Amino acid sequence: MRNARSDIAERADAGRRRAHRVTVSLNEDEYRLVMRYAEKYRLKSPVGAMREAIVRAFLKQLDEDRPTLFG
Repeated sequence: MRNARSDIAERADAGRRRAHRVTVSLNEDEYRLVMRYAEKYRLKSPVGAMREAIVRAFLKQLDEDRPTLFG
């Protein structure tokens, strides 16, 4: 029998599952940069760091572009 906590956690995670695939091609210099970063910071896979960097950059740009009251 499953406990209530695992059911709640499973439902919370269901909304964050990655269902959309995006493919990015890198040139040799970009690839070496990503691999060097992953090695320096001991990342098993740089994909998570890349995803986080992309989302962070997009959110920052959207925040900067929003209208302001006195702008």
